[in-house]
Amino acid sequence: MRILTSYVLTEVLKVFLAALVILTLMMIMFGVVREAREQGLELQQVIKIIPYILPDALRYTVPGTILFAVSSVYGRMSGGNEITSLKSLGISPT
Repeated sequence: MRILTSYVLTEVLKVFLAALVILTLMMIMFGVVREAREQGLELQQVIKIIPYILPDALRYTVPGTILFAVSSVYGRMSGGNEITSLKSLGISPT
C-alpha cells in the first residue's frame, strides 16, 4: 500500500513543481516587466524587486498548480485504467 501512496505523491510533486516554476516565472516576467516599463525602471532595479514580488506571485500560483497537478495525475491514472487494475487486484484505491 505504501508503494501506491509514494507513487502518487511523487507524480503529484513532479507535476506540481514543474507547473509552479513555470507559472510563477511567467507571472513575474509578464507582470514585473510590464510594470517596470510603464514606470521607467532599469533592469537592475527590476531584478532587485523580484524577491519582494515572489511571495505575492506564489499566493496566486500555488492553489492553481495544486489543482492542476492533482487533476493531471489522477486523470492520467484513470485514463490508463490504473485505478480499475487496483480494484481488480483487491486493493482499495482510497
